[in-house]
Amino acid sequence: MGGRFRRHRPPRRRHRHRCHRGPAHPELAKTVADLTVYQRTPIWVVPKIDVRFGERAKRLFARIPLTQRVIRWLTDSIYEVMVSVAVRHYGTFRGRFNVSAADLSKTHRFLSIRDKELRRRLTPDYDFGCKRPTFSNGYYRAFTKPHVHLQDAGIERIEADGIVGKDGTKNVIDTLVLATGFDLWEANFPSIEVVGGMAAISESGGATRVSRPIRVSRCRTSRTI
Repeated sequence: MGGRFRRHRPPRRRHRHRCHRGPAHPELAKTVADLTVYQRTPIWVVPKIDVRFGERAKRLFARIPLTQRVIRWLTDSIYEVMVSVAVRHYGTFRGRFNVSAADLSKTHRFLSIRDKELRRRLTPDYDFGCKRPTFSNGYYRAFTKPHVHLQDAGIERIEADGIVGKDGTKNVIDTLVLATGFDLWEANFPSIEVVGGMAAISESGGATRVSRPIRVSRCRTSRTI
C-alpha cells in the first residue's frame, strides 16, 4: 500500500505522503491532513492484546526482574502455541484454529467498519494463514477517518510529482512512504529436498521452484514493492 497525506496540526508544515500497505498508516493518519493508502491485496487483521503497564508495574519489574521475564515467557509461549497449531499441526486440527481466527478477524472488521463497500474492499479472498496476518487495533479504524482514502485499483507508474493509478487517476504527492516487503524464501530457505513422496523443492536459475505442484487451499502468493 501507499498513501498520500498532508499534515493537519498547525504550526507543522503541510505534507502529502504515500505509504505502503501495513500497520504504518494508522500512525501516519494521526498527524497528516490527507492520506491515500494503496492496496494490492487485502490482509487478515485480528485485534492486538495491548496492555499498558502502569508505574506500579514498572517499579515491580525494576525491583523483581523475574516478574517481567515471566510475563514475556507467557506471551511468547502463547504466540508459539498459536503458530504451532495453525501452521505445524494444521492437518491435525483440520484448520479449525485458522477458521476461528478468520471469524475473529471478520468480527473485528465488521465492528470497526460500518461501510459495506469499504468492508468488502478490505476483505481477503484467500484463507487465513495463506499470508502473514496483522495484529492491530487501529488498522481498520484508520480507514474510517474522512482524510484517509483506500486505493485498490493498482499503480500504473510513479512520476516525479505523484502516482498514476491503473484507473488513470493521478495523485500529486509531497512524500512517498514505502514499507517494503522482503524475500523471505530465498534468504531463509535455500535448496530443500522434501522426502516422502512429495515434490522436491530446489533452486533453479536464481529462483526457488517446485518441481511438482503442491495443492494449497485458496492460497495465493504475491510480492511487495
